[in-house]
Amino acid sequence: MKVNSMEFRISMTSPDLDATEVEFNCPLCGFENTATLGEVLGRETHICARCGRVIRLEDEGDSLARKVDEINRRVEDLDKIIGRYNR
Repeated sequence: MKVNSMEFRISMTSPDLDATEVEFNCPLCGFENTATLGEVLGRETHICARCGRVIRLEDEGDSLARKVDEINRRVEDLDKIIGRYNR
C-alpha cells in the first residue's frame, strides 16, 4: 500500500490495530524502518534509523484509514456471526 509515495507493509502482531507494525523504506536512503499503524494514522514523524532523515508519516488520501475502517467492519461482522452460533 502506498502512502505519501512510500509503500507500507503491514503485519498483524496484535489484535489492537493501532499497535500493528508497518514497515516502510526511507525515501532518502531506502532503509527499512518500522512504525505503528497508530503513528501513521496520527501523521507522526519518524526518524530513519540509518540516515537520520525526519520522515512525516502521512496517509495520503486516507487510503490506510479506509482499509482500517474496512477491517474493523469485517471484524464486527465476524463477531455477529460468531455470536449467532454461540447461542
